[in-house]
Amino acid sequence: MRHKEAKRGGGWRATPGSPLRFNRDFSRNGIGRITNSSRTTDPNEFRRRDDLLTKLHDSGQFEVLRAFKSGSLTIESIVDADREGRLRGAELMVYLVLRRPLWEAIEETLPLMGRSEPTRKRYRLSLLKSLRENAARYLSENAHVSDLEFVRWRELRTVWGKSAADWNHMRRAASAFLTAITNDKFSPFRRRVVHAIPLANEVARVPDLTPALFWRTLGHVPARYRFCYITLVSTGLRVGEFLRLTKFNLKPATRTISGAGTKTALSAADVAVHVDLWPHVLEAVPAPVGYKALRRHWAAACALEGVSVRLHDLRHCFGQWAVNEGVAEAKVQSALRHKTPSMTRRYTTTREKGEAANAVGRALLGDSSASQPAQVVAQGGQRGKA
Repeated sequence: MRHKEAKRGGGWRATPGSPLRFNRDFSRNGIGRITNSSRTTDPNEFRRRDDLLTKLHDSGQFEVLRAFKSGSLTIESIVDADREGRLRGAELMVYLVLRRPLWEAIEETLPLMGRSEPTRKRYRLSLLKSLRENAARYLSENAHVSDLEFVRWRELRTVWGKSAADWNHMRRAASAFLTAITNDKFSPFRRRVVHAIPLANEVARVPDLTPALFWRTLGHVPARYRFCYITLVSTGLRVGEFLRLTKFNLKPATRTISGAGTKTALSAADVAVHVDLWPHVLEAVPAPVGYKALRRHWAAACALEGVSVRLHDLRHCFGQWAVNEGVAEAKVQSALRHKTPSMTRRYTTTREKGEAANAVGRALLGDSSASQPAQVVAQGGQRGKA
C-alpha cells in the first residue's frame, strides 16, 4: 500500500552559491521537516536526490529518514544505496549503518552510549584511542563500520599493548557502540563482532596494604589533602565519585553520602560513614584538589613508604578490610554497590586463602611450640654448610 506522499517544498540555498537544501515536511509520520543540505549545487541532481526522499517515504523507510534528518546518515550513502538497488530493501538501515566511516560514526554515536558522562569518557578512550592505536593494522583511518567484522580479534589480543582490563573495556565499548548505532542489541552484525572478541582474563588485584601501613603512608601526604584519602578508604567510593561530591551530597543526620555514583542505578545508593570518620568527610568535600594532583600525592607517598598501591586500590582496601573483620560478603557487596556477588567474591577468596595458609602453618609448626621445627630448619642449614 502506497503511503500518502509527504508535502514537498522547493529547494533553497542558505547563501548564494551554497548547496541546495531540502524542504520536506514528513510530520504526518512523526519525522518532522527535513531541511538538510543536499550536498549539491546542481538543480537537476537536487531533484534526483529529492526524489530519493520520496522513495524512502513511500517504501516506509521512516527510520532511515529520521537518521538522515539527525545527520547520522549522509545523502551520499542514500544515493549509493539507490544505485545498488537497495533503497526499498528490508535491511536498508543496517546496510547504510555498516557503510559509515568507522571513526566518524563512533564520534557521533558516543552521546548515545552509556548512562553517564564518565562511562562515555571511558568508551571514548577505549575506542578512539586504545582500539584506534592498537588495531591500525586492521582498521585504517578510512575504515567503515563493516570492517569490524574482519578484524582478527584473537590475533589482536596477543599484541594488545595494554592490560587485560583495558582490552575488556574496549570489548564493552564496541558492544555499546554497535548497539547504539544499529539501535538493536540483538543485531546479527553486533552479535557476530562481539562474539569474535575474546574476553581477557583479568587478575583480581588485592592491594598489599594494612590499616597500619595506610596510616604510615598517609603521613607522607601533605596534611591539607589527607582527609581525601581517609574519605576514599573509609567509604569505598570510586575516585571519580568522590571528586564529584558537593556538600549537597552529605547527610549529616544519618552520616551518609547520597547520589555518589552514576555508573548504574545501584551506584546511586547511599554510602554510610563511621561516626568517628564523618569529620574527615566534612573536611574532604568538596575535594580541594583534582584527580591528577590527588594521584600524584598518593604515588609519592607510596614511593616513600615502599608500597605499590594505586589510588583506586583504596576502594579495594575497603572491601578487603571489611571481609577480614568478619563482615558478610553480601553486606560488603551492598556497601560497595557492586552489581553482582562475583565482583565482591575476590575479598572473601583472599581471606579464605589466608585461613587455609594459617591452618597449614599451625599443622607444620604445632600449636604449643615452634622450637622443634625451628631447630630442624637450623640443623638443615648446618648440614648445608658441611
